[in-house]
Amino acid sequence: MVGYDDAETFLARLLELLPVGSAADVRLRASEFGTMRFANGHIHQPHLERLTELSLRVAIDRRLATVTTFDLSRSGRKEAVRRALALARVAPEEPKFPGFPGGGSRPPVVPYSAATARATPEEQGRWAARLIDGARSSVEDGRVAGVAHIGETWLAVANTAGRSVRTRRSIAAARVLVERPSQDPPPSGWSEAAHFDLRRLDPEALGREAGETLARQAPEPLAPDRYRVLLSGSATATLLSELGHLGFGARGRRKAGARSPEDGAGGSPRRGSPWSTTPVRRSRSLRASTRRGSPSAARCSSTTVSRPAPSSTS
Repeated sequence: MVGYDDAETFLARLLELLPVGSAADVRLRASEFGTMRFANGHIHQPHLERLTELSLRVAIDRRLATVTTFDLSRSGRKEAVRRALALARVAPEEPKFPGFPGGGSRPPVVPYSAATARATPEEQGRWAARLIDGARSSVEDGRVAGVAHIGETWLAVANTAGRSVRTRRSIAAARVLVERPSQDPPPSGWSEAAHFDLRRLDPEALGREAGETLARQAPEPLAPDRYRVLLSGSATATLLSELGHLGFGARGRRKAGARSPEDGAGGSPRRGSPWSTTPVRRSRSLRASTRRGSPSAARCSSTTVSRPAPSSTS
């Protein structure tokens, strides 16, 4: 396995395998994480994940081709070069391709914690156990599940124009779910957090937060209608991510056939479309509590997302 300190030399030697005068860039991405999954209040699936991926892009007269491989042996690298060159020769031209940028070896500034990246499996397991203890201290009869994800990822890039850059970042992330199985259906509470430095996260507090957000009563069915809801920051991020995945982003608009039948001319929503997202102004009480520094209010956004119920036919 190629290490972070050896990445630049490894990529330089790979580029030497190309024919003289070739234009190319190569990326080496690696990650190493410990994942601690827990359910019913017990860690049941601890495992380590290691992944190294090599991606080579070749340009021949504005014809581009990319080959990705997990085989970093010399024979694997030679095969990647051979395939990339063969694909580039038959690829369509990219008239707007500006060529590969030259020069520069200064890495971008990225937060990094060596203590987080080098946390042992035992340390990761103890940290995950503290998540469970925090949740149980808040809801004694709660059913606790979740995951802790701790490790690092790094990226090294080089090209034939002289650029060679590498960077790395550490990650500590956790998600905790607390349910009360004594009720049917069981209400649930949720919390999650992430930071580049494991020591900056409080696992007990994160577990308690999941218990404190546990609904006081079981979920009840609601008729289709417009409702005002308060979403936490993580819920808002998930909602926006899903909307982007469904084609609300600019990239989706560029793809042929990506327009929704509800779109009007130019891809904008047609007037009267059944899908709508309406921002809702915060109430005075919410604004006041935010000014006073209320953590729960400061992390909440208010949005209305509605979809009228389909009409029934007899």
